[in-house]
Amino acid sequence: MVQKKWKSYLIAIGANILVMSIIFILIISVLPVINSKTTIEETKIIVDDNISLPFWTVSVSNIDYYLYEQVNAGYRIPGTQDIEKVRSFIKKEASPFPVVFQNFTYHGVNVSNLIVRITPPNINNYQQIILGAHYDTRAQATSEPSTRPVPGANDGASGVAGLLSIINWLKQETRWKMLNTSLVFVFFDAEDQGGLNNWEWIVGSTYYASNMNQTEIERTKAFILLDMIGDIYLNLKQERFSTIYLNQEFWIIARLLGFSQFFTNQDGYWLIDDHRPFLDIGIPSIDLIDFDYSEWHKTTDDLSHVSSASIAIVSDVVLYWLSLKANFTNYLITMESNMQTLASVNYTLSSQGASLRIFDSELLFCKKYSKG
Repeated sequence: MVQKKWKSYLIAIGANILVMSIIFILIISVLPVINSKTTIEETKIIVDDNISLPFWTVSVSNIDYYLYEQVNAGYRIPGTQDIEKVRSFIKKEASPFPVVFQNFTYHGVNVSNLIVRITPPNINNYQQIILGAHYDTRAQATSEPSTRPVPGANDGASGVAGLLSIINWLKQETRWKMLNTSLVFVFFDAEDQGGLNNWEWIVGSTYYASNMNQTEIERTKAFILLDMIGDIYLNLKQERFSTIYLNQEFWIIARLLGFSQFFTNQDGYWLIDDHRPFLDIGIPSIDLIDFDYSEWHKTTDDLSHVSSASIAIVSDVVLYWLSLKANFTNYLITMESNMQTLASVNYTLSSQGASLRIFDSELLFCKKYSKG
């Protein structure tokens, strides 16, 4: 009898210890959530340039070079000699593709959009996709008490580096000749001077879109904007003005490429950015942007706060989306490591593929995709 009581006593103690252990574990797991600031800082993913990812399609070393040359040129403020240096640099790097200068004057300052049009030979359709980024930098760091300009390593140079990396990829082995759609790369001037000296925002893109005729608008399948894609803590959210199905397509591709930690399924901001003028004239558009960049419009937006790998991640996602829309998939699937990925992307975006559920506040949006 005594032995049975001891057994019952020990079992009860063991049960209590087990319950207390579970409670302790639950408390420990909840504590980090209570301190949300600590959680955010500790769970940021740093994109190191040597990070081990499935593959690079664009050249990370080229992106290093593109970033350095722009920042080293100085402050790319509209109407200055430093911005002229970057225009010459973009023209040189886009070669052999010709660069057209769309010159105009705004508030007495000479402004210029740079346009690189890549049209394959013997093209049978007249559709085009426009890709854009701004190359100017803000004349004053208004996110801090300073009158100094912004270096613009991320806000300016990163988007340009992404576009140049895609152009460079197309130049290799004359891959551009496999396109069945024209690609137009536009480097916008005067995007980032809003609120300074009575300037508006997005001046260059507004001018470009307002000068498109109806035929050109109708043949434009989409506008893709790259802006602030170089944060070392890369975290792209779905910008809210962007066309919903484009957000969905790019996020599907990012997931299938293994980049879900950088393309998070979260609602982003409603932004005044270079995609807005294109949306206003009826062109489906997307703004690929990480707007949670801590050095935005500060004098610390320099090379120490950007990662070429971040830019390569976004550029790869854009390149794979283009491969499905502009028909140079053959070049990508020749690489053995990419074959399964491209097959998955093609299937997911095909008319028989699965739908992707995107939550927008309390509403659930589902869209079936059709290829092309």
